[in-house]
This record gives sequence, C-alpha cells and structure tokens, in this order.
Amino acid sequence: MQHSQPRPDNPVRFTIAFTRLTTLLSVAALLASTTACVTNFGPRMVQPARFNYNQAIANSHDQQLLLNLVRLRYRDTPVFLSVGSVLTQYTIEGSAAASVSDFRDTVVDVGAGIAYSEKPTITYTPLQGEQFARRMLTPVAPEALILLAQSGWSIERLALCCVEQMNTLRNAPSASGPTPDYTPRYAEFKRVARLLRELQIAGMIDLRLEDAAAEDDRQTRLFMQTRPNTTWRDKVTEIRSLLGLPEDRSEFRLTSRLTGADDEISIRTRSIYGTLSYLSQAVVPPDSHKAAGKVTRTPGADGSELNWTDVLGGIFKVHSSARPPNDAFVAVRYRDHWFFIADDDLQSKTTFNMVTLIFALQATPASGAGPLLTVNTGR
Repeated sequence: MQHSQPRPDNPVRFTIAFTRLTTLLSVAALLASTTACVTNFGPRMVQPARFNYNQAIANSHDQQLLLNLVRLRYRDTPVFLSVGSVLTQYTIEGSAAASVSDFRDTVVDVGAGIAYSEKPTITYTPLQGEQFARRMLTPVAPEALILLAQSGWSIERLALCCVEQMNTLRNAPSASGPTPDYTPRYAEFKRVARLLRELQIAGMIDLRLEDAAAEDDRQTRLFMQTRPNTTWRDKVTEIRSLLGLPEDRSEFRLTSRLTGADDEISIRTRSIYGTLSYLSQAVVPPDSHKAAGKVTRTPGADGSELNWTDVLGGIFKVHSSARPPNDAFVAVRYRDHWFFIADDDLQSKTTFNMVTLIFALQATPASGAGPLLTVNTGR
C-alpha cells in the first residue's frame, strides 16, 4: 500500500499567500529602514550644517569688510549688514507601499520614496542710525589698544592703523577721511612706530593698565616703561628725541589729553571709521580708473604719486585685477574689477584680522537691538 504526501488543496493560492507574506516582510523591512533613516537624520545634519554655515558667514563677513574698504577708496558709501540669526528647518519624509493582485495573478508592486526639504531663515541687522554712527566716529579706546598689545599684537601695527598723533608727531591724520590730494605728514611717526616694535620684540617695552588709587582720579592710567641697555640705547635715545621726552625718565603715562607734562605721552586715536578710511588708501585701483578720475591721486614729496602702501609700512595692501584672482584670501567684485588680498600676504591678512576684531569691539550693536530684515531663503 502506497501512502501519498498531503498536498495543498490549491497550489496557486499557496504560492500567492507565500508571495504576499514575502512582500509584507519586505515592505516592513523597507519601512523600518526608512524610519531609521528619518530618525537619525537630525543628529547627522548638525556637524555639516554648522560648519557650512560657519564658513559661509565668515567668508561673507570678510568680503563685506573688504568691499567697504574698496567703497571708501572710491568715496562711495559703505554699508554694513550683521547676520543676526540663522534658523534652518529640515524636513524628510519616507514612504513605502506594496500591492498584490488577486489569486489569478502573481504580479507584485513594491514602491518607496524619500522627500527632503531645507528651509533656512536668515536674519540681517543693518548697522545704521545715530548710535551706530556715534560708535563709528568715536575714537578707539586707548585701553583696547593696550590690551591688544599685551596680547601680543604689534605696537607698530596698532599705532599705524589706529593712532593719528603721538605728542607732536602726526600719522597722516588727513587720511582718516577721503583720500587727501596733498602730501600728509607721516615719516617721523612711522619711524617711532618701527622703533617701538623693535623694543617690543626685545622685551624692553612694558605696557600695562593701572587704576589710580585717589578718589578724585579714578580714570584708567596707561603706562609705558622703557628699560634701556647698552645695545638698545641709541634706539631709545632716538625715540626720546622724536617724541620730545626727557632723558631722566623711563616711565610715562599715555593720555588722550593735550599735555606738556614730562611724564606723559599724548596720543590721539582714530575712530573705527577713520581706521577703515586710512586702510582704504592701500587699495590699489586699476590704472584705467585713475586715468578716468574715479579715485584721488595723492602727490608725494617728489611730485610723483604717493605710494600709500609705503605710508602704511607695508602692513596692508589690496590688489585689483580685471580677472578673478587665482589665490586670494578674500576677494570681491566691484566696478567691473576684482579687488583682493593675496593669500600669501601675511602682513595684510594680519592687519585685516586685527581691524575685524577692533570693529567688533567698537561697532557692535547695543544689546536688545531687534532685527530689521528677515529673509526666508527656502522655496
């Protein structure tokens, strides 16, 4: 007697049922993977989004500052916009679907999809109005310059950029505005700034801030002390001669007052607007713009055009080109030309970074100032 194996009543239905089960499992796996992708999407976006926006804001900040320096060189109006906030909304949606026909047909349709959208909202604050104008025109606080010098910044760089006068020595004060059409005084001041830098490198300059103890004299006091030795005695003597300082003193108080006291050095600082205007003189326009009279050409002592890069002691220079620069630290296009700071010009880059810091200290909007312009960049 032969025993037959039990067989399904309907092989076709069994096949369809098995196919449906396989399809449902596939769809479930697809939905699980899609859900996992959606769930982990937010954390994975933090690092690239943060650094991408950071780089974009840094680049635009540098370009805006350079653009305004170029504008000042052409006597155009500078405009500043501050990035108030950046809000980004990310949306990602996953879907999966499957369909199976009736038992007479074994066709199975499986589909999946992921939709992604990004909607950044950027808030800009125009820096303008009476308060901003006052901050731009207020002389840079001497205390800020001393703190920067104590932090390792070059005294020469700080003096050339931010100081208009030291005792009777003038540092091209007319360059704190539109480009002058006459030769300014600057040579003796430039020489003192160089000597002070050499003493700073040698550790012979001691700049410090001290508060007066007297009840009626609580303003901040600034001291500069020189400790001459036989090697540097000639340099110290030259500084004393140029500034008109007595030989029997080695410690002097820096003050913004006009004074004839033997123990004081009178300094007059530039405003942040004056500092930017002064640095804008180092923007080198194309010859065609000079010939067309679009910029002022300052005559030198010998009658030829004054080299402003030399006046600034070689600490800053902005080039111009009809074509995009190949290797630039920062570049902007203005008046059909490219203006840029070369990436290997470390002196100009250092000065640019220093002015960025001073601008942030001097021209930061007051706390609580609300944004005036919000732009949704999403579609």
